Amino acid sequence: MALIPLSRGQTRQLGEVAANFQLTNVRTGQPFQLSDLEGSIIVLDFFFYW
Repeated sequence: MALIPLSRGQTRQLGEVAANFQLTNVRTGQPFQLSDLEGSIIVLDFFFYW
């Protein structure tokens, strides 16, 4: 199993349950949590450019 580095020196194992977090839907302005999508396949793509 590979370790995934996180902030503050934390690590997670691949396949480990993700921590719950909350985001705001940019279309509706309504908040939602990762746990609202439980049972679904979730792909997070953190993309940025300079």
